[in-house]
Order: sequence, then structure tokens, then C-alpha cells
Amino acid sequence: KKVSLQSSSFIDLPLKFSEIYLQTSREKLAIQTLEKFHVETAPTSESLYIQGRVYTKIGDYEKAETSFLEAINLGPENPYPKLHLAALFIQQARHEEAYPILLSLTEQNQQFVPGYELLAKLELQRGQPTRALDVYRRLYQLDSSNVNALYMQGFIPLMSDRPDESMPVAEQLLVEFP
Repeated sequence: KKVSLQSSSFIDLPLKFSEIYLQTSREKLAIQTLEKFHVETAPTSESLYIQGRVYTKIGDYEKAETSFLEAINLGPENPYPKLHLAALFIQQARHEEAYPILLSLTEQNQQFVPGYELLAKLELQRGQPTRALDVYRRLYQLDSSNVNALYMQGFIPLMSDRPDESMPVAEQLLVEFP
């Protein structure tokens, strides 16, 4: 019988171990810990999110996708399972499936920098440099220490044969990040 325990110390410990196992390339232990956790307690959005990341790392994309979708279902307010599901789709060249997820993610979480970073990269992969430039501008507004967001604002026009638009950004880069 599965129980849903409210004690965060009980729930946090196996998840922390699973995260450590994932970060130290001990994926088999991570999966075993999560499977045991899911037998002893009800799966949580966080446990399914970690599980999805483990499956992604070992290349089991079908199980990763299922885990991320279940994590989203259990915790729709958490942006990370959506981000990683979109990243999984991008990794599989399923850009048209990733795109609406990232649009929705950035609309619902307007301060979520990782969502904008992935959306900007996807726009470039989709051949949409103007849209990517807009996303990089938004990203730089959110995080003015993000040198890549500023760099890309100069790089995209340069690669689009508009070098005159790149010069002010290059000058700003030199001033802000000497």
C-alpha cells in the first residue's frame, strides 16, 4: 500500500540521494532508490522529475518523457519538468513539440531565465534569428550579468549580414565585461 507522508525529512532523503547518484554518474543506484521510493510512498513531481533526468542521461528517452509528463501532471507549477521535457524533445530533433512547451513556460513563468535560454537556442535552430534576438534581449533584461545573452545580441545581426547592428553591442560588451 502506497502512503503519502507529509514528513519532508522522510521524503527529502531518498530524493537527495537520487540527485547525488545522478550527479556522480551512478544512474543505476538513482533508479533503484527512486523505484524503492515510489513503492514506499506516492510518486511526487520532484521524484518523477529526477527520474526523468536519470532516464535522459542513460538514453532511455521514452521513460524520460513519461517521467517528465507525470511530473508535470503532479506539479504543474514547477517549471523544471517542462524545461527538461522541451530539452528532451530538442535533443531528439522534435522542435515542433518543444516550441509550444517553451512558449507556454516563458509566458507562465516570466522571470524563469532557463526557459528563455532554451527558447532562444531553439529559435536559432528553427531558423528564426529575429525571434531569437528578441528572446536574448528579454533574457538580458532579466539577467544583466548574462554575458551570453548580450553577446548573442551582437552575434545574430553579424551572422545575418547586419554588422552595423553589432557594433553598439560589441562596445557595450567591452564596457560591461572588460
